[in-house]
Amino acid sequence: MSEQNSLYSDEGSDDNELSSGDEWLENYNAEVDHGSPDNTPVVSDEEANDEDDAAPENAELVWRETYEELDIDPFIQITGPSHNLNPNARMQILMGINQLPDYSFYWSNNKYLGNQGFKEVMSVKRYEKLNQYIHCNDIETDVPVDQPGHDKLHKIRPLIDSSLQNFAARYNPNKNQAIDEAMVAYKGRSVAKQYIPSKPTKWGFKVWMRCDSKSGYCHKFDIYMGKETAVDSTKGLGHRVVEKLAEDLHHKNHHLYFDSYFTSIPLLQDLLSNGIYGCGTIRQNRKGFPQDLKNAPRMQTGQFVGRQTDNMVGVVWMDKKPVNVVASNESLIETSTVCKNEKIANSIK
Repeated sequence: MSEQNSLYSDEGSDDNELSSGDEWLENYNAEVDHGSPDNTPVVSDEEANDEDDAAPENAELVWRETYEELDIDPFIQITGPSHNLNPNARMQILMGINQLPDYSFYWSNNKYLGNQGFKEVMSVKRYEKLNQYIHCNDIETDVPVDQPGHDKLHKIRPLIDSSLQNFAARYNPNKNQAIDEAMVAYKGRSVAKQYIPSKPTKWGFKVWMRCDSKSGYCHKFDIYMGKETAVDSTKGLGHRVVEKLAEDLHHKNHHLYFDSYFTSIPLLQDLLSNGIYGCGTIRQNRKGFPQDLKNAPRMQTGQFVGRQTDNMVGVVWMDKKPVNVVASNESLIETSTVCKNEKIANSIK
């Protein structure tokens, strides 16, 4: 183990701090002032305890003056971003790739279970302390709950914004995009936690996602935080979600696909006005769905009946039961044959 990494060892220290000032100077060549300009003596813990009984006011004065003269900026600048947070962040990513039942297993002495690389970076005690005190945002800028502008995700907002920027920059979207909801498993305490009994993952965070239909790459996401108050009441939740996720696709002729939770005739019209085509299954009771298609006669499997008006197409296709579809990117004049349940497995390049 290198000299630098030895600073993170648990040996010789119960609280996992640096072993001595001499070791600090040897490894980092930092200028640490061990005294004060007025030569105020530094009182040890034992001496301070003895003086507390005899002269508590004097002991308090010595402690205050020593604290005010101590310069901790060199320590913060050297140990902060370069030796603590960056390795910790990389370790978090590697833990997601090489998953173990418990984080402590990475520091196991079992050669088949432990991770030697993790042990060389820092000890398990130091890892626990970093996770205990880590912050992704300045808590002083958090707006109170009862005031306008409060962000329920303020604590991780920089992480979310950075992820969205990188998702958009690293992969150009293909023509076909899919919008749906996903559940991120979580059973802890959070205002964003949702319970959906119909999902395989019943407890967790509900996330709206726009992904590439060919590769599955996530281009944009939005975490659902519950019912909103200051919203356009004329548009449903599904309508607002699609519009928000498609903001950066305007007038680029992309094709969006979604299920009946999102699909509505007004949504397809709004998307089309912004240069985006849409297609999705739809519930028959949605406003604007053709009345004669609601009463379509019984058909054989594979048969369909449709209606078209301007740039909008409505179709009822018979599978085991009728499937209602509306689209602004198709025509009843041209038809094509597709393979049901066809899967395309392509890697992201």
